[in-house]
Amino acid sequence: MSVAQEYRRTCNYCGKTWHSLVQREAEIETVKKQAAYATIGNCCGDNSQNMRNIDAGSDNLTKLRQCPECGSANYTEEVVGEK
Repeated sequence: MSVAQEYRRTCNYCGKTWHSLVQREAEIETVKKQAAYATIGNCCGDNSQNMRNIDAGSDNLTKLRQCPECGSANYTEEVVGEK
């Protein structure tokens, strides 16, 4: 049985450790990139939904990359688990 790869992050401020799936963060990045490309390619249309998708992806990544205890983005990380 293989274990999904995770980022194990430890806050350099308060010492809290949390995990985030590598695959989940990659999926969010992909959605953000797709929305950005759609916005660029849609020069004459309504880009508001694409911009909301980009903002939502950024918000999700920010939350995953901040300490759930104190909110700091100053952490050390290592990838754990198998590919």
